[in-house]
Amino acid sequence: ESNSGILFTANRTSISPGDATGAKLTWDTDGFASCTLKDDSQKTLSADAVDGTLTVSPSQKTTYTLTCGNQSKSVTISVGRVPKFKEITPR
Repeated sequence: ESNSGILFTANRTSISPGDATGAKLTWDTDGFASCTLKDDSQKTLSADAVDGTLTVSPSQKTTYTLTCGNQSKSVTISVGRVPKFKEITPR
């Protein structure tokens, strides 16, 4: 019986620019021999691991795609804008 599944989540889907904490991607799959995690520039961030975690700190909105066999799941991390302090004018 083929009961394969992919669980792919991020603890935060939005981070601040330059945020050192970043976002933690977590994946847990069932029924696959290997999985590949890539960002939207097709850079491989994790090869083979069928479960794991990876902390990412993208500088711009990035979609991470986990592909296992013929299935894939994606998570997008948005990056907020850098606040411009000069916009806050004292009265």
